[in-house]
Amino acid sequence: MNVRSAVFYSSISQAVIQIIGLASVVILSRLLAPDELGVYAIAASMVFIATELRNLGTANHIIREETVTPALQKTCLGVTILISWSLGSLIFLFSPLISDFYEIPDLEDLFQILTISFFISPFTVIPHALLTRSMQFHKLLVIGISVRAFTVTVSIGFVLNGASYYGITYGQVAGALLGLFLNLLFAPKNTQWIPSFSGSKHIFISGFSFSIANLLNRFSIMSSDLVIGKLGSPHDVAVFSRGIGFLDFLANVVTMGGRPVVLPYLSNVQREKGDINYSYNRAASLIVTIIWPVLGVAAMTSEEIIIFFFGNQWSESSTLVAGLSVWMFFRVAHVFSPAVFTTRKREGLRLFKEATILFATVLTIALTYKSGLETVSRFMALVGLLEFIITTTLMKIYFRLEVLEYIKNTSKALLITVLCMGSAYLYRQLAQEYFESAYSYVIILAITISLIWLLLIWLFRTELFMEGRNFLRSAINR
Repeated sequence: MNVRSAVFYSSISQAVIQIIGLASVVILSRLLAPDELGVYAIAASMVFIATELRNLGTANHIIREETVTPALQKTCLGVTILISWSLGSLIFLFSPLISDFYEIPDLEDLFQILTISFFISPFTVIPHALLTRSMQFHKLLVIGISVRAFTVTVSIGFVLNGASYYGITYGQVAGALLGLFLNLLFAPKNTQWIPSFSGSKHIFISGFSFSIANLLNRFSIMSSDLVIGKLGSPHDVAVFSRGIGFLDFLANVVTMGGRPVVLPYLSNVQREKGDINYSYNRAASLIVTIIWPVLGVAAMTSEEIIIFFFGNQWSESSTLVAGLSVWMFFRVAHVFSPAVFTTRKREGLRLFKEATILFATVLTIALTYKSGLETVSRFMALVGLLEFIITTTLMKIYFRLEVLEYIKNTSKALLITVLCMGSAYLYRQLAQEYFESAYSYVIILAITISLIWLLLIWLFRTELFMEGRNFLRSAINR
């Protein structure tokens, strides 16, 4: 499968998954109180930390290697089983202590239910990695959408029957079981199922840095739930989590098609001795042309958008979106950089970067929380700027990133973002007196800004416009 087809299937898959996920958040936000969602957010954040560690980068090891032998598959499976089962056991055993630490008794049961997936996941990692390496994203589409839809359906069903936040955990376990079945069904014929520990030292060394870096990257987002959960209340956790989660959702929606493809694509460029810097700069230009205007418009019209998606009870979260949008603006500027670190086998550099950003994030939240959530959100913008500076510097020093070329490639996106934000501001001033509900306000806003954005990418002849035109031409010629 070629890159454009891979991106197409990946985009469709991730778009549907994100839509299902958004629908579940909207529904659950109305079925559960903020305090209930706050309790689950604490449990999910802790388990997510372990989730990032349990595969130890074995999937990416398979994707990037020049050749994948049966012995390599067996070793990767053995390493995954050892780590995942160990982490699941530790979470189960220490769940009472974590529950006592947060003084929330139900956390013990939530942790123990969520650990079930740790004993299932090792047998999905290898087939999923092989499908990704060969860019069989049409099969991954079926797996991803089916698992997500089933998870959400089961979760909502249990919540409607009075299971509260337990219902979400039951859905997670059900989704893991379906994922196991589908990965077994679609697994390539050469998939190995018998684990081995021969040669595992090399995988442990390379995978450790990768997994810890991934963990720290996600923890820099999830850490707010844990820090605020300790310093404040489940209500504050839910409010801040809704604001930061909404922006993370927007970023994931835009980057969803490219993220699964970029690592196998850059790995292939590396194997063929191509120019990774050129490919990276081009990919960065394409993605920020979409995501920056989205974040800018979200910052300008946050109150109406939050009410539209989550209801009036979450309007408090809208006051946080402006500052957090700036944080996410800088964060997504190098959204594909992890693939470069992995392709070049410099996971240690990325680990240093992620550790620095996590420290800055936790320190910022801890020092500013007493001044209120709005203050926390404003100072998070500085954390985003720090991340952008560090990533750019590392890419320049170690990978010879052409910074001026990068700035040139993204300057049009920045100008388009400013113009879209200005349009959103004018729309808000003119439209407030005409729309009584947030629903009609946001729908008309989305249509208006989308048309303006399309006009701007055409006027500026952006890389995204050129790529879209070439894709349409090739599709028509078929």
